[in-house]
Amino acid sequence: MNTKKLSESYWDKRHQLGDTPWDIGEAAPALISYFSKNSLEGKTLLIPGAGLAHEAKALSKIYPNTRITVLDISQSLVHYLQDAFAGQGNVTIICEDFFDHDGKYDFIMEQTFFCALDPSLRKAYFSKMFELLRPGGRLAGLWFHCVFDKIGPPFGGDVEDYVQDAKTFFKEFTIDYHPDSIPPRKDREVFLEFIKDSHSQ
Repeated sequence: MNTKKLSESYWDKRHQLGDTPWDIGEAAPALISYFSKNSLEGKTLLIPGAGLAHEAKALSKIYPNTRITVLDISQSLVHYLQDAFAGQGNVTIICEDFFDHDGKYDFIMEQTFFCALDPSLRKAYFSKMFELLRPGGRLAGLWFHCVFDKIGPPFGGDVEDYVQDAKTFFKEFTIDYHPDSIPPRKDREVFLEFIKDSHSQ
């Protein structure tokens, strides 16, 4: 399967041009709220397609003993983040295709990564997330619950379709249709949490 339908050079160019409308300039309130209630203390967290990694910056201060891995395919962005997080021992920055990544995590955060992938990769996305989580681990974050007028990225969609793809792997999940969204995304996104069965490998 070709998982690089939108290449490293595509994302490099967008970051270099500052063409990043998904970046809200700060950590998303709904994500900080969730990860404050579900303690990351001593846990491991993966943030794929992290952009400018506002959430990693905020959570690394709240949880200095949590190991946070930030993953992005854009080499120029990763170089920027490596400089920005230099000396911060609990944050690791990696330049890699998500589908090639290997590791095990207690939590994985979703924040404008799913919507950047070609819709044909959505089942593969959930399969890879399941693989990367430890038993009992959680994939949680914000997903768009709307259809966009123009061809993406971002690619929108319907939450029921997302859940249908995810249910092949995750048997337990929760949906919050009214998360603490920023005003431009209010009523256009949902908060989803998928929990890997504690007996799964």
